[in-house]
Amino acid sequence: MAIKKVLSESVELCNTSEAKTFVVKKNRKKAMIITLAVLLFLYIAVPFGLAIYIFERAYSFRVESPVYSPYIRYDDVDGYDRQLAFFYSGENKLQAYIYGENNDKGLIVMAHGIDWGAENHFVETMYFVDSGWQVFAYDNTGRYGSEGRGAISMPQAISDLEAALIYIESQNWNLPILLYGHSLGGYAVTAIQNYDLPININAIVSISGFSSPVAVKHEVARDHIGLGFIATWGYPHTWLYNRFLFGKNANLSAIDGINSGEIPTLIIHGTDDHLILYGGSSITSQRNKIINPNAVFITRDVSPNNGHSTLWLVPESATYRAEMIEAYDNLEEYYNGNIPDEVLFDFYNEYRNKVNTLDVSFMDKINVFFEINLEQR
Repeated sequence: MAIKKVLSESVELCNTSEAKTFVVKKNRKKAMIITLAVLLFLYIAVPFGLAIYIFERAYSFRVESPVYSPYIRYDDVDGYDRQLAFFYSGENKLQAYIYGENNDKGLIVMAHGIDWGAENHFVETMYFVDSGWQVFAYDNTGRYGSEGRGAISMPQAISDLEAALIYIESQNWNLPILLYGHSLGGYAVTAIQNYDLPININAIVSISGFSSPVAVKHEVARDHIGLGFIATWGYPHTWLYNRFLFGKNANLSAIDGINSGEIPTLIIHGTDDHLILYGGSSITSQRNKIINPNAVFITRDVSPNNGHSTLWLVPESATYRAEMIEAYDNLEEYYNGNIPDEVLFDFYNEYRNKVNTLDVSFMDKINVFFEINLEQR
């Protein structure tokens, strides 16, 4: 009996030991699954949420025409008549401005940058009108005189440009059509060549343009916002959300657009562009991938005319612009961020003409490029 009891206790002890081992293994497996689930959540949900947050903060807001501006605007000068025009991009009615209606050399369609409106390029508009061109300039979705709560994202600029070209085609202008874009506009006028264009384009000028939306967003997050590793970590999530918003058009490549045909395209970039890096997300950085035989490049490499928005200015104006920005920062600090209207009015009146003098020799290169490509293709 004693032996039987001992054996029974031994079996019971083994069963208990095995049960404990089984429970430990089961708990470990459960902990591992929970850990993996948490890591998966951190890898997918957190950066995806961050991508949405950055999109909303960066694009889903209106930009109104400022009451006081350092730029020369239509009301600041005499002698330039304009007509208003309106067209729809999706559900939003966009406002456009037609200058030089009596000119018949060709029609230049101007596409502006992300936080700008058409009037930010009024000094170039005056140059083109004086050179015999008609100019069609418009405000993008959510900007200045156009409807929309915000830009949504960078590909919206291509949709807006396409809508402008469809409107122009409907008006039967019977003029050669040329595109001129800066920054986001510089991307739009090149990437739109991925579309079946609604109208013949004779030539394109892209200034300070970037190669693709995801490339420049990654660059800005990494180098300007200071997110570093997080920007790389969140790259696929930014791509995915961009794709969700714009489908197959989410990340159209400016390079593919330029290569899609043989439209003469002049690409201009500055070596000291701190917003769209010359050796980074710029179109110029990928010039070795461009096979369009009619693509031409100009590099601005002399300071201070080699920045993001100083390429078309004389050196003195570019220098004054840097001085103006510093002076404005000092005013903001002095008035604790609430600069009185009368002070702003006097401040911009002092600088407006100084910071907006065109480099005519630079603009002449663009004008000649347009002129030699007036023949229909």
